[in-house]
Amino acid sequence: MEIHLDSINVLPFILVNLVFTSTKTDASCFLPKDLTNAAWEYNYTDVPSSSEQSTTLNIATTTLQNSVINLNAFGTTIRDWTCINNLNISYTQTLVVFKSDTSFSSDPFSGNRRLYLCMKFTKVTKDLYYFHLLSDIETSIIPNERVFMSEAGNTPADEAPMCSTFCQYTDSLKIRTLRRPGTNDVLPNDASLCEPCDSACDLELDITTKIEPTMSISSSAYFTESAEFSGTEPKLTTPADLIHRCVENTDRFDTKWNRTAENTLVTVSCTGEYTGTVSKNCSSGGMWDEPDYTQCISESIKNIKTQLDKLLAGDSEFPLVSTILDNLENVTSATNELRTGDLVTASALLEDIAKYVTNHTDKISVDQLENFGSICNDLLNEKYHQSWEEQKDKGTSGITTVVKAVTDYNSAFHNVMDGEFSMHVNKENIVMEVGKTSSTEIIVPDRLQTNDSWITDSGTEMKLKKNMCIDLTGYSCTFYRNISSLFPKYLLLNREVLLFDGIYDVNSIIADVSIESESCSNYSLDLRFGHVLGNHSRPVCGFWEFNASNTVNGAWSSFGSLVVESTDSYTTCEYNHTTNFAILMSPGRTPSPHNFPLSLISAIGCGISILFLFITIVVHLVLWRYVRTDRSKTLMNLCVALILSYVLFLAGITRTENKAVCTAIAVTLHYMFLTDLALMLAEGILILRMVMIVFPTKSIVHWLLPTCWVVPGIIVGISAGVTKLNGYGNEQFCWLTLDSNLIWAFIGPALLVILINFVIIVLTVHKMMTTKGLARKTLDEKSRIGIESICVILPLFGITWVLGAFSVNEDLVVFQYLFAIFNSLQGLFICLFHCFFNKQVNQGYYHYQRRRRANRSNIEVSTDTSNYYTHTRQQRKINGIFTQSKEQKNGTTYRYASQSLYGN
Repeated sequence: MEIHLDSINVLPFILVNLVFTSTKTDASCFLPKDLTNAAWEYNYTDVPSSSEQSTTLNIATTTLQNSVINLNAFGTTIRDWTCINNLNISYTQTLVVFKSDTSFSSDPFSGNRRLYLCMKFTKVTKDLYYFHLLSDIETSIIPNERVFMSEAGNTPADEAPMCSTFCQYTDSLKIRTLRRPGTNDVLPNDASLCEPCDSACDLELDITTKIEPTMSISSSAYFTESAEFSGTEPKLTTPADLIHRCVENTDRFDTKWNRTAENTLVTVSCTGEYTGTVSKNCSSGGMWDEPDYTQCISESIKNIKTQLDKLLAGDSEFPLVSTILDNLENVTSATNELRTGDLVTASALLEDIAKYVTNHTDKISVDQLENFGSICNDLLNEKYHQSWEEQKDKGTSGITTVVKAVTDYNSAFHNVMDGEFSMHVNKENIVMEVGKTSSTEIIVPDRLQTNDSWITDSGTEMKLKKNMCIDLTGYSCTFYRNISSLFPKYLLLNREVLLFDGIYDVNSIIADVSIESESCSNYSLDLRFGHVLGNHSRPVCGFWEFNASNTVNGAWSSFGSLVVESTDSYTTCEYNHTTNFAILMSPGRTPSPHNFPLSLISAIGCGISILFLFITIVVHLVLWRYVRTDRSKTLMNLCVALILSYVLFLAGITRTENKAVCTAIAVTLHYMFLTDLALMLAEGILILRMVMIVFPTKSIVHWLLPTCWVVPGIIVGISAGVTKLNGYGNEQFCWLTLDSNLIWAFIGPALLVILINFVIIVLTVHKMMTTKGLARKTLDEKSRIGIESICVILPLFGITWVLGAFSVNEDLVVFQYLFAIFNSLQGLFICLFHCFFNKQVNQGYYHYQRRRRANRSNIEVSTDTSNYYTHTRQQRKINGIFTQSKEQKNGTTYRYASQSLYGN
């Protein structure tokens, strides 16, 4: 093996896009596999207080979302981080740089800045890591933390050199640990930071070094080769006896693994009340693989297996199936953690029991279903997911054994009772319903029985319509909450089994449906799946084919299935058969070609509306003494509400990076849009009142306007309380999700307001057309006046919002454009018809101008009169005239003055 000091092995990263092509980015990031998609017990020393802290740090595939590393930089909250680059230093050490998702500025005149976390991870075991933050303490953020802050307006490129750009520090660093909850692995005595940034010190080396007498060199953990010097130029050669060793450690089951040379498989006896052996491989480079506990079986489960073997062999003296299930449930529900051997053996026992009762239906009893479901629930606990993942990677039966056992057992359970019945098992990880019915339509889950269950919130539902069924129909339906990722990633396509890892993800819970085939020969099965992952597209309705050739435990297939409907949040599939179903979707989203033009139209239209609404408000405020009416007050409230709605829509509709902020924006938008509609309804009520009541004696605006602002708040408060904010915001928009019932908290009031205002328009136009003044008009004149009236009323009444009901359907794209145009330009239409073309406003402006001219004339008259008297007094003083003449007594002087000032 030849090693060069200037070479660093970097893992390749393949990103599969929607059309299955591969691209390689300059700045890629790949975290150690053990670290990702897990919650870690995070222990560290707080920088400001120097106190020891312990919390939970959630690490996704390449992100830290809503993390406990929560900082405030100049008023901006930063808690979401994305990995931008990594450097694999050795087999146990990785250098990773995270960049803050949110940018900030230190003052209004400087450019944007970002924060960076430079983390050097060292793996001790799969359950224990320690790391250091390779940055000096930044005192300008709260709380103080070891982060790198970019210069204002000069954010480094993601692919910039890691050590020289993001990972510079001058003072001593303190260790931080990440421990998997429930484990007790301990740090080694030499858990320290290696110098410099990209150095490794986890290799044990036996190095023979030859150095010329005239030269000397200090040893360093950074150099992993022997040095042979000749003259003045050093020459590095690879040592022949480079040895890597796995360090001594104890795993979570208290099995001790001694220090072992690489490429060595170690096998020891199982500890505690377990029989069999456990093995662990020290792989190349001195890294422990995961221990294999498949052969470790507890004495309790081994005894149950012995009992079941006797039952299957026909031993009549052995207890019933119910007794075996009781005993097995006692073991699986115990507080002690099961080992992989227990999981594999227990699932095999369930499969054998299911096969046995299929052939011996008289051995099934009513109480067994609850026990069977409880055992499955225990085996599917999330703390065992890693063990099931290991079985999947090894190509063994794994989790599909449990699923197959449930399918077979439920199919046999139909015969346990006569007549119509329905039985439910609601557990944390599994929901089961088995029954018989004469109904022509079967819907599962039963909302009354699963009101507080996770299945209700999942959005998943099975609907079976019977066309040709005889008498009662036996059925069973099972939903699995959290095992989608545990199925092997195989796809059966054109009779060939293909690996689809990276191309598709299972994006729903698993649903198992079976029907008593003898009673039904023709039926339709619809399944609606709620999506569990965001940012996915191109759904495929799949089912698990247990008998797929060339596989140990089956593969996904799409035969006999059809996508009926698909949105961002759910997909509805139609099947012509029964088995275990799920949705396969491609990572990433295929944008609609209409998204950009629709967004552009909405943004421009909202901007124009804001401008003209502001103009409307200014004009009415200036002319308020001339246009002050109840309708004008309502119009001002509507303009203010629309401006707030447009601003919030433009600024916040796509702020989905922070879930809490997005939810708050969605709630506020819900309130503002309902307020807009309420004020539009108020406009309709005032117009109807003005038309129907010629001389209204009492104003109603003093209670009508407060009602328009309060009632929407009540509706939003009730909606948020009932739904617990579920449905406010999703991965694409901060608005009400279209597939949730919450959307009716907006659609219902909107349709009601539109309907009422439409009736008001009809009554108003009819009243106008039947007045004596218009009765004598020609048909053309009546039509013109009617159209003008409708154009004036429509912008205030929100009738164009009905286009939104059609724009929800992606196929009717023309309505999406009409809705975007008319609704975003509502402010422009209001300004045109209720400001520029409004007779009352025009008359008010005329009076306003006359008053201004009159005021200007009065000012001029007052000035001329003042100047005249001043000049007269000055003349009298000069001429010495201090007595009153006859003309002065008769007012002649004042008469002449008046004629000279006002005569023109």
